[in-house]
Amino acid sequence: MIDLFAGPGGLGEGFAALEENSHHPFRIGISVEKEASAHQTLRLRAFLREYRRKHGQLPEEFISFHAGERGEPDWSEVDAEAWELACSEARQLELGTAEAASEIDKAIELLRTECDDTILIGGPPCQAYSLVGRARSRGKKDYVPEKDERHFLFREYIRVLDKLRPAVFVMENVKGMLSSTVQSRRVFEMLMEDLSSLGHAGEELYQLRAFRIDGDEIRLKEVSDPSEFIVRAEQFGVPQKRHRVIIIGVRSSIAHRADDVSIPRPSSPENGGAI
Repeated sequence: MIDLFAGPGGLGEGFAALEENSHHPFRIGISVEKEASAHQTLRLRAFLREYRRKHGQLPEEFISFHAGERGEPDWSEVDAEAWELACSEARQLELGTAEAASEIDKAIELLRTECDDTILIGGPPCQAYSLVGRARSRGKKDYVPEKDERHFLFREYIRVLDKLRPAVFVMENVKGMLSSTVQSRRVFEMLMEDLSSLGHAGEELYQLRAFRIDGDEIRLKEVSDPSEFIVRAEQFGVPQKRHRVIIIGVRSSIAHRADDVSIPRPSSPENGGAI
């Protein structure tokens, strides 16, 4: 996987933590985040995953550090090999810059030689799309939306998508992405146009799907309206009313397989179950 705009790594951790028959089918090849403290967490997550893969448990130094019994250790002294891998995986880069593009492109070439297939995940910065973020921006003197580069960072995601050509991509953002406008155009419409431009004339490279509840199951369904991309966490067994736009893109050559995929719907207060 390539994880863009990774933050402290929650989305990637969800994929990496999946286990099937004692096997973890998803591995993060590179994750990218520009903010220093988030990147530190991202790198530590990578280190702990690799350490646990090698040793079958978390390091004692982490457990005592997490419990507040000691200061943060030098992780390279705990396991130099695992720390080196973590530093290679978790990169502190600003997406949209030439440096970041170069590093990601190198990682893509390496992943192509090592992996059967790939997945792209991540979400462009939400401050430019969220209702709160937009209200704050309007209150800033001389703020010009057209000059706010955060509105257009989704195009770096599209650039990587076009170069990587993964089997599946997942793009996550706040609901405000559906209504945010720049130059009297909806940002979401621009995103859809860019996605449809991938591939050959008359044939889209990706088919878009949304999570949908079908009775007691969760399925991937085709979308007829942008609002169908909104995932309401409380309907999926999460005790929190967190609503996000989640777009699933499946490569057209394998999209028919997605229509047969279903998983049981988790119990939640809304459907009478218990968390």
